[in-house]
Amino acid sequence: GNTAQKTDIGAWQAKKIALQDAGLSENGLDFIEVETDYNYGGKVYEVEFGYDYREYDYEIDAETGHILAFDNDCDYEYYADDRYDDRGHHHNAYCNH
Repeated sequence: GNTAQKTDIGAWQAKKIALQDAGLSENGLDFIEVETDYNYGGKVYEVEFGYDYREYDYEIDAETGHILAFDNDCDYEYYADDRYDDRGHHHNAYCNH
């Protein structure tokens, strides 16, 4: 193998890893997006998706596929603006902790 060429799992695989970890499938989501970032000393895929009044945020190592960081956030502006604008200030009440 060529050692100069680092392996890259690709955005699709990063998305798959994040969804698998969350136990969700893509077709049930409100949105999903993947961005490329460089931190943790290398290339990282940042996968964000929204489901059931939560926003999930994963950072996945582009070389190994390891999940480097994970956050799931209840305070979800997307829902506040989109569905509950008349009572949006209550939106985090819709989260199950």
